[in-house]
Amino acid sequence: VLFFGGFILMQISINRYGAGLTGAFAKLGILVPMVASLILWREYPGIPQWLGIGLSLAAIVMTMKSGPGNLRPLLLMVLIVVGCAEFSNKIFEKYGEPAHTSLFLVGAFATAALCSATACLIRRRRVTAPDLLLGCLIGIPNLFSSWFLIAALRDLPAALVFPVFSAGSIILILFGSALFFGERLSSSDRLAVALMLPALILINL
Repeated sequence: VLFFGGFILMQISINRYGAGLTGAFAKLGILVPMVASLILWREYPGIPQWLGIGLSLAAIVMTMKSGPGNLRPLLLMVLIVVGCAEFSNKIFEKYGEPAHTSLFLVGAFATAALCSATACLIRRRRVTAPDLLLGCLIGIPNLFSSWFLIAALRDLPAALVFPVFSAGSIILILFGSALFFGERLSSSDRLAVALMLPALILINL
């Protein structure tokens, strides 16, 4: 359900604020499982992670102040919902069996598909061939993203893989949105994203 809700919120946010800011806030969702782990399991971050959290909070405050009416609640909703979805992975990592990983993923994607089908029925919207094609075009990169991440973790240390994965994703989103859609961030938003990049690197060390 969180996976489905996160995608819907990201669509709305991209339409309103662009892919760059939305992608950056989605990546900052990692703050949710970090805080929850601190409260529930006393998993204390190290000095680099605390520095990353501080930079993240500074970037969030800066972004909120630069928005219309000095408030962008939708971006915070993206962060929280995507972060809660990430926390579900943390719960599985903590209490689930590694042998059941495939079942966990099938359950997550099947539930998201059920939510999507329910939304279509409620809105009485037919699913067309272009809808299915677009879904495949979105789903295939997501699949390969997970596959390459797992493959990289087999051969490289997590301290290298996760910072490159997180910060690299934001850089590619910013580059792609500027190149293909002509999106441009304001000077304050650019500074906020510039803070988010080292923040994500530090958090993932």
